[in-house]
Amino acid sequence: MTEATWTEAVVDKLVGKTIKSVEFMSTSKADEWMWSKRPLTIRLSDGHELIISMDDEGNDGGSIFTSYEDLPTIPALSVARIPAFIRQRQHDSASAVDKLRESQQRLG
Repeated sequence: MTEATWTEAVVDKLVGKTIKSVEFMSTSKADEWMWSKRPLTIRLSDGHELIISMDDEGNDGGSIFTSYEDLPTIPALSVARIPAFIRQRQHDSASAVDKLRESQQRLG
């Protein structure tokens, strides 16, 4: 898409809408999305949400830069704990290490 067609699509969806609520993404939703950061979620008057991502691929939550002097950045909050998908990887790795040690002990 060209800049003009992107602009048209965004104008069509956003102009005239009002912000009904804002909140940071829940920890459980960040886990579900496999994100380590919880971005601001903006709910619009038509029921749709804007979820801020660090990039076009949705690799993690992102921050918003503003023109407010007293709030120049709205950060993505860190998940206060290890996300579930990382905990599972750590568990799987630990299990593999334990199995390797057991094999080595049996072989002497």
